[in-house]
Amino acid sequence: MEDSLGWEQATVIPVRGTGRTFEIPIPDDWLSLCRAFPLEVTASRRDDWFRVTGRDGRWVIPDWERVAEQWDAVHLAVQGYFSSATRALHLDPDTASVIAGCARQHHLADGRRTRLGGPAAGMAARTGNDSWTPLQSD
Repeated sequence: MEDSLGWEQATVIPVRGTGRTFEIPIPDDWLSLCRAFPLEVTASRRDDWFRVTGRDGRWVIPDWERVAEQWDAVHLAVQGYFSSATRALHLDPDTASVIAGCARQHHLADGRRTRLGGPAAGMAARTGNDSWTPLQSD
């Protein structure tokens, strides 16, 4: 889990539905969302993202409210996360984005056509190897 602050447990909730899901397996897919639905975040992210990327300039992320008008869910695939997280992704010479604050296999769902697909499951972090295993129920 990115920026986990030492968390050792998480809750996972499957998402199912017939709605439209925007898949992000590569950085260009994230950039497509940023181009179509830009939300200026320079004032709030500039310092942190400069420290991570060394880039100084305008920053945007997808405007999730506007994304939800067209898409029912967004799926950040593992390969999309690992190929992009904490890197400056350039939209143009003046503007970039960073995938940050999203967990691998992250879903954003608006609930109109996508629903929770099963019960919540507890997960526990495994020490030293950045993987998670199901918690044993009592």
